[in-house]
Amino acid sequence: MALFWCMEVLPLAVTALFPVLLFPLMNIMDSTQVCMEYLKDTNMLFIGGLMVAIAVEHWNLHKRIALRVLLVIGVRPALLIMGFMVVTAFLSMWISNTATTAMMVPISQAVLEQLHKSEQEKNSTEHVAENINKAFELQEVPDKSALSQETQKQDNGYVLTVEEEEKLKTEKQLQEEKHLTFCKGMSLSVCYAASIGGIATLTGTTPNLVMKGQMDDLFPKNNNVVNFASWFVFAFPTMLLLLIVSWVWLQIMFLGFE
Repeated sequence: MALFWCMEVLPLAVTALFPVLLFPLMNIMDSTQVCMEYLKDTNMLFIGGLMVAIAVEHWNLHKRIALRVLLVIGVRPALLIMGFMVVTAFLSMWISNTATTAMMVPISQAVLEQLHKSEQEKNSTEHVAENINKAFELQEVPDKSALSQETQKQDNGYVLTVEEEEKLKTEKQLQEEKHLTFCKGMSLSVCYAASIGGIATLTGTTPNLVMKGQMDDLFPKNNNVVNFASWFVFAFPTMLLLLIVSWVWLQIMFLGFE
């Protein structure tokens, strides 16, 4: 430790936290006693959650998990919402729900924009192909008996083009409205999942740590009845139930029963 302090082999902030890790491992002091020399043990637990969030964001772990889930579940709207909710809830179990939301919302929006762009290109390609087929039909050599009807065919072709443009415009408008509705549902699903996933562990959200700190102050002889394991056993089933209910509700509100 003295060598690390003097030579600054590592940043001083990292060196200062060595006792928190090494003293409990070497049975020199209990982790609770070591943390009390810095902050309250619940505050140290919260700082640990922030460190995990920084590490996840630095190594893009959240992007890797999200993309892996997308490869598994596909791009169906209902399954896409479910996939993002599962990933967001899982990340929110270990880091702050606010940090989880800030990391996952840009990913979901980028995925939605890419899907929307791909759908527009697909519809545009199909429309062009359909017009090419019709153009080939109109370019067939007419018989002598049909020469008198050439003008009528051109007129009919012009009217048909106008109708197609109106139809394409209507389909594009409906597609934009559908995309906007889907974006609303996806954004809400990420936010809901972050809040729901945060209740599963003590580090998931700050109020859980505040409750534990207040309980330790008010009931100092509680034999540490509220710890990470006991809270997880109590809150994890509740988290799963709320996640399923919220997914069904979002499915009904924004996607319907299709």
